[in-house]
Amino acid sequence: MKNLYANTQSNGIIHISEVDKNNREKYFCCNCKNELIARKGKVYAHHFSHKSDTNCSYETYLHETAKKMFYNNYSNALKNNTPFWFEYEIESKCNTCINIKGLNISCNLSKQIERFDLTKRYDIVEMEKGHNGFIIDVLLKSSTSDDSIYVEIAVTHKSEDKKIVSKAKILEFNIINENDFKLFSDNQIKISKKIDYYNFKKVKKDTNLNNLECNRKVSAFFVYDNGKAKTLELQMKELMNKINSISFRHFEVLYNIKDFIAEETSDDEWEFYEEDWSEEHRRTHHRSLFHNCVMRASYNGINIRNCFSCRFFTHNNSVFGIYPYFCKKLKCEIENSNDGYQCNKFWRIKTPHNNQYKQ
Repeated sequence: MKNLYANTQSNGIIHISEVDKNNREKYFCCNCKNELIARKGKVYAHHFSHKSDTNCSYETYLHETAKKMFYNNYSNALKNNTPFWFEYEIESKCNTCINIKGLNISCNLSKQIERFDLTKRYDIVEMEKGHNGFIIDVLLKSSTSDDSIYVEIAVTHKSEDKKIVSKAKILEFNIINENDFKLFSDNQIKISKKIDYYNFKKVKKDTNLNNLECNRKVSAFFVYDNGKAKTLELQMKELMNKINSISFRHFEVLYNIKDFIAEETSDDEWEFYEEDWSEEHRRTHHRSLFHNCVMRASYNGINIRNCFSCRFFTHNNSVFGIYPYFCKKLKCEIENSNDGYQCNKFWRIKTPHNNQYKQ
């Protein structure tokens, strides 16, 4: 084993880079407590090695070192009245359009990162402490309430299910090697995929923005005064200008495009998904979506003139057909369903066969 950390005679933890070769202090393994030798030569990477043969386990060494390092750092923060920061995400949602007739949507905004000084609430720290029937690696407690956090170091074993379902707040650091000590070594716990957060409440914030400046893309369905229907993909500010400047019988926002495609997609990844989805999936999806919108509008009393809402519409079953739809009255294929708005044979379906398109 070539350890980078060791216990000092004063029970602190030291990194090999901090060792003075001229210092005669003794160093000990954080796990087995046997004496270590600081190797700081010119050939091999600097490290601590056991002075004598031992069956010391590297996994246990990681667990014990991480546990003690966190405890020491937090204790020093309390003693010196310095902060120990904890980062967390705030999920923000814009509700500007939630009560606007025809919109009734809210949008997920980019997550914000805030931080909180744990020492302001948790002013007691204990190591290997029993609490509510569990043994905790490092326990953070409040002297003024029952609030607590279980700090667990996971090298080979994760927290047991019984501990997780106890509803206790658990911070579990997944340690693979000594580099992972950076997850907390500088007195701050940054958001990381190597940390599991159990039973922490999600912080949510609702806000209202100026929708005339909103660049978020949406898909909207319009029925114009002549009965013609159309779906449009446009930015929210463009939609607001459109509904304030044109005459129409009906409109509705179908979905927020970004949320619909990939609700968990980050802003950095969005450009890739947007381009890929536009080419591969949009045409097929919009045809089906537009059909459903037309039928729903017709069944809900909107005077829409579209082939999809005509009783002579059917699917084209001909093996030689070019277009997927067919008019039973005119005995011809339907190239564009909006041709129905000027067709003198149009006969709108008013009674739904089922509740599929009912609002």
